[in-house]
Amino acid sequence: MIRVASLEPVSVNANRKARAKFSESTFSCYRPLCERLEVKSTPHMARHYLAKELNRSGASLKTIMGALDHSSATSSLRYQDADIEIVRKTNTRATDALKRMLGKSTKAQTR
Repeated sequence: MIRVASLEPVSVNANRKARAKFSESTFSCYRPLCERLEVKSTPHMARHYLAKELNRSGASLKTIMGALDHSSATSSLRYQDADIEIVRKTNTRATDALKRMLGKSTKAQTR
């Protein structure tokens, strides 16, 4: 969040400059921290991770957009690829339910 001392509107360019300065200082700390922890990561990878964790926890698209500072939903949607484990579990449940349904109807027809 950017705090402004006056109550007058802040120009879009001033807001962008403040965000750029924040990003620059964040990135300058991130890389040395990763090196020190011997972790291979980039700020971009951290953004993907944040978006996916928010998505996995059920956060709304608007929340994800705000966290990533996106003004367009299209920009945030690319970070929201389906979690493969969730897809697998859902597929397994659906397949099991279908097998149970088909098994019951087959047994009913043979009687």
